[in-house]
Formats: sequence, structure tokens, C-alpha cells
Amino acid sequence: RRCVCVCVGRIIERERMSHDLSETLQRHEKLMEAEKLAEAVMTDKKSILQYQKRMASNRELLAMYRKEQIPDKSYMYLGGFFIKLPGPQVKTIVEDDQKRLQKWIDTTRDKIKTNVGELNKIVPSERSASVVDLLTKK
Repeated sequence: RRCVCVCVGRIIERERMSHDLSETLQRHEKLMEAEKLAEAVMTDKKSILQYQKRMASNRELLAMYRKEQIPDKSYMYLGGFFIKLPGPQVKTIVEDDQKRLQKWIDTTRDKIKTNVGELNKIVPSERSASVVDLLTKK
């Protein structure tokens, strides 16, 4: 009898240990997923800052065109080399670049909101519900 009780006790202990191990693995997987999402959010924020810097320099150039401080032909840096282009063509290229950058910023912000929402589901925030709603609102 004593042997049976000891064996049953060991089986129960092993089941507890396996349950604890699976629970620990699940927590670890959740934290790994949260880390990936957080890294994606940080990378996207850096991308937005780069896009905004580029937009600011484009705005400076467009302001110079409005003030007519740009000559008829200008050098423009495109893909690793400089090209001499007529002023109106440079202005058109820069305006198109502004539109493209704004689209990229908008899509990146949407990705950030989605990732923050998923991150909040995995690791609930200590922030108030209204703040979390603002961060995840599309």
C-alpha cells in the first residue's frame, strides 16, 4: 500500500510539474510575441521620424520655389547620383514624393495602432481605458 501511495504521489507531482512547465512555456511565448510587437512599434516610429524629416526638407525646397529662389535648372539627387533637371520637373517630383511620404506615414501609423492594440491584449496596460482607446483608434 505504501508503495502505491508513493507512486501515485509521484505521478501527481509530475503532472503538476508538467502543468507548471506548459504554463511557463505559454507565458514565455506570450512575452516573446509582445517583444516582437514592441520592436515593430519602435521600428515604425523611427521610420515615421525619417519620413517626417524628408518631408520637412521637401517643404523647404517647395517654399523656395514659391519664393522663386530656384534657377530654371537644378541638380537633384536621385538614387546615388545627381541629375540636372528643369525646375518645374523637380517641383513635380518633390510634390509627388510628398504625397508618397504622407501615404507611408499614414499606413505606418495604422500599423502602429494595430500593433499597440495586439500588444495591449497580450500584456494589459496600466493606463486608463480611454488612453488605450486613443492609442488603438483608427
